[in-house]
Amino acid sequence: MHTHDAPQFTFVRLVLLAGVIFLAIFNGNWLANWQWLSEGRWSSPAFDPLLFLLTPFLRGTPLGTQMGFYYTTGVSLSLLTFILSGLPAALYERLFRRNTSTVVSMLVWLATAALLTYPAYKAWQEAF
Repeated sequence: MHTHDAPQFTFVRLVLLAGVIFLAIFNGNWLANWQWLSEGRWSSPAFDPLLFLLTPFLRGTPLGTQMGFYYTTGVSLSLLTFILSGLPAALYERLFRRNTSTVVSMLVWLATAALLTYPAYKAWQEAF
């Protein structure tokens, strides 16, 4: 058994992945009540442009309601945050020829997710 496959490293990687998921959900802010968004309480700065881009595709579908627009946009923003923040970690793993995720690559993923979520955090801070 390799030292990087030890159970404590697996647990650390899972905790870091949970942090990335939390930040992605926070950036999509679908933890918040959708009425807060319509009242302009707070949202990620990327929320409105993404809502504008998704609206033509959602009209005429079951998701073409007001709630559907907000939840679909929030989930899409969360998924985009999750995927885009994983790209630098994947490049790191490729650059250093790693076959599995290491703690360092997970930290890169978490740091990138934090950078992408920072504008939403600032908007949340200003709202409350």
